[in-house]
This record gives sequence, structure tokens and C-alpha cells, in this order.
Amino acid sequence: MPWPRYVHVAFRVLAVSMDAQPLYIRQPVVALLYITFGLWWLTIFGLRMESPFETLWQGLNNREQVHETKRGYIYSENDEMVPWQDIQDHAAEASKIRFNVKLEKFGGSGHVAHARVGNGERYWRTVEQLWDDSVG
Repeated sequence: MPWPRYVHVAFRVLAVSMDAQPLYIRQPVVALLYITFGLWWLTIFGLRMESPFETLWQGLNNREQVHETKRGYIYSENDEMVPWQDIQDHAAEASKIRFNVKLEKFGGSGHVAHARVGNGERYWRTVEQLWDDSVG
């Protein structure tokens, strides 16, 4: 994934958290976010630096840094913060380098809301199974 997209995802995470705020607060804050992230992007691009998001993406799939027995990706297409395609791409990369990956895709739930939106039993069953597979 090209790193400028990470800037968009980071912006979206902060912007979505402003949704509950009144318009007179949300608009100036979102405008400030656009300016801040634009300057951040230009700085990273201009200096040809690696994005911290790229570093994190690669680090989580680095066999020398991460030692684990099983990895779970619990996600939804309705997540407004992290695109579901990114989750699947990261899981595919992890599988290629022989991480033991389990993907669990939920429908109709937003970011980290799977257990709260009618999927509680399935969510906790998935978490329990991942835990058992990792320690057992």
C-alpha cells in the first residue's frame, strides 16, 4: 500500500472521532487536521522519509521482531477508520512469511464494535479460540 494512503487513514481516525461534536467545533478542528496532515505528508514526501505507518506495517510482519504462535485479524467492511482491504493485505503478507493467520470478517459493525453490534457470541468465541490456539 502506498504510504500517502496511511496519512488518509490517520486523518480519518481523528475525523471520525469528531463526528459526535457540534458543527461549530467539528469544522475548525477538521480544517486544522487537513492543514496538519497536509504539512506532515509534504514533510515526509519532501524529505523522502519512511512513514511511521509504513514502519509499523512492516514491523508487525518482521519475523525477527515478532514472535507469536497465532495471529487474528478481526475486522469489518463497515469500519470507517481502517479499510478492510488493508486488513486482508496485511494478513496475506503475514501468511506468505508463515505467520499462522486467522481472518474473521464481521458484517455491519464499525471499528472495534463487533461484540457490541449483535455479534458478541461470535466475537468472544473467536477471541477465545485464538487465545486457546496460542497458549495451548
